[in-house]
This record gives sequence, structure tokens and C-alpha cells, in this order.
Amino acid sequence: VMVCMMNKAGGSAAFGRWAKEHIKTRAGAQLATIVLGVLIFIDDYFNCLTVGSVMRPVTDSHNVSRAKLAYLIDATAAPICIIAPISSWAAAVTGFVKGEDGFSIFIRAIPYNYYAILTIIMMVTLVLAKEDYGPMKAHEKNAIEGDLFTTGDRPFENTSENAIYNKGKVIDLVFPILSLIVCCVIGMIYSVDSLITQYCNAKNPSSVEVKNYFCIKIENSENDILLTKNEVNLLLKYRSAGEAERKLAHEALDFTER
Repeated sequence: VMVCMMNKAGGSAAFGRWAKEHIKTRAGAQLATIVLGVLIFIDDYFNCLTVGSVMRPVTDSHNVSRAKLAYLIDATAAPICIIAPISSWAAAVTGFVKGEDGFSIFIRAIPYNYYAILTIIMMVTLVLAKEDYGPMKAHEKNAIEGDLFTTGDRPFENTSENAIYNKGKVIDLVFPILSLIVCCVIGMIYSVDSLITQYCNAKNPSSVEVKNYFCIKIENSENDILLTKNEVNLLLKYRSAGEAERKLAHEALDFTER
């Protein structure tokens, strides 16, 4: 829906006009596609839809094959999302880890996500080196000569670009995307705080839930640990807490009251 709204408002077309004025080379058009894909890290599907509709006119004007455009979009969308701390992937992976701090595990696993990291490195290297191999080499060779499709099945060759509102501005594209990113960040912060508050307001918090929530903080801490006031209240309410939990709670409470 958001992609359609940006197209209808003329934001995508305005960005396309701006890009055509400032991007002068085939490599520049491909790098711009990658950069835009990196900036839209919230969701891989939203990434594909947005980058594809925005950058297609730009890459077409520089004779970049549709196959290469599809590769750049696909090789950016998922790899960026699965290593971005704020994304639909991060939320999903965090929810799969039961009894542990899923978000912390996700963050610590980012350097070991070799698929995502190496895919991005390889994609940028191919663009900068201006090298292609296999079937992609044939697609790019034909695109330089004017055939963007190469294959016989080309259903979108004559599709008209419904540039609905020609007076659109780049801000009509940037503002909705930034709004989505900001709202996602606020939503994640609010959801975590609401979860902690829910535990704190419970008459008898489950000892299992409390232990699961704080086990990583306690195990990974040596002498000092940072707790929010909600977390402190939760530990103090946890009457069956062990000595370590009570000690951490009282120390954190003394710190917050200073």
C-alpha cells in the first residue's frame, strides 16, 4: 500500500528524475540501487517493492539489464534485513528464542552471518570491477546493445509507467520511508517496555518468567549491571528470588535513587 501511495504521489518518479540528473554511469546506477536497498532495511519484501519501482527507470536509462537489477535488489534485500537489528527478521528471530534474551543473541550472531556479509561484498565487488560471469554476462552484454531482457518472455517490456502526479517531490518518497523506520523503532521500544511493565504489575510474577528474563543479565554480569526501574521493581516483587537477584536489585535501586 505504501509503495502504491508513493508512486501515486509522484515520489518515485521525482526520485527517478533526480537520479537521472546526478547518476551518469552504469556503475553509478547499480551502486545507487545497492545504497537504496541498504537504507530500506526494515523488511525485505518492502525493500524489493520499493527499490524495484524506484530504480527501474534509472537503470533502464543506463542500459542495465533487468536481470542485473533483479540480482542487485534480491542480493541486498534479505542480506541487509537479516543483519539489521531493527527489522522484521530481527523481530522474528528474537521471538523464536524461548527463555533467553533473543535480541542479544541476534546481535551477537551478526558477525557470523557469513551469507549476508559475503553476498554484499561480492555484489559491490562485481559492480566496481565491472565484471559479470555466466548467464548474467550475456544479459549485460545484450543490455549494453539495447536489449534489457535477453529472454524471449518479456511481459513488462511495454508496460507504461503510470506517473500519476508529475509535480511530486523527492520528499514524497523519503518521508514515508523515514516515517516507517521511526515508527518501527518506537514500536520495538514500546513493546519491550510494555512487556517489562506487564511483569512488574503482575500480582505474583511467575518465577520461571522472571528467571528466564534475568538469567542472561545475571550470568553475563560481573559486579555491575544496568537495570531499568521497571526491572528493579520486578526483582523486588519477586519474593522467591535468590540472593544474587535480591543483591542486584537493591544495588540498582540505590543507584537509581542517587
